[in-house]
Order: sequence, then structure tokens, then C-alpha cells
Amino acid sequence: MDIVMQLFQKQSATWKRIVEIHNEKVMDAVKAFVDEALEEIVGSHSSSSTTNKLEELLRPYKE
Repeated sequence: MDIVMQLFQKQSATWKRIVEIHNEKVMDAVKAFVDEALEEIVGSHSSSSTTNKLEELLRPYKE
């Protein structure tokens, strides 16, 4: 049983970093989509303020 535990620990050691990288990519994709959607809806003249608000709202989820 000890060998099974050692193998599991070895194989799962990188999972946390894999999840972090995946989350970063998903957040980047969501932000890009929302930026484009907001620009399409409200126009580029107000996209700066909406982008700032979006970044403020998403900040807790990036930490």
C-alpha cells in the first residue's frame, strides 16, 4: 500500500500548478470575450471605464 501512496503523491505533485495555469488561461479568455462584448454593446468610447470596473470585479478571483 505504501508504494501506491508514493506513486500517487509523485504523480499529483504538479496538479496544483496545472490548475493554476488553466485558471489563468480561462480568466484571460473570459476577460477578452467580455471586453469585446462590452465594446460591441457600449462602444469603444466607454470601454476604458467598463474595463476598469470589470477588472475590479474580477480581482478577488485572480488571487
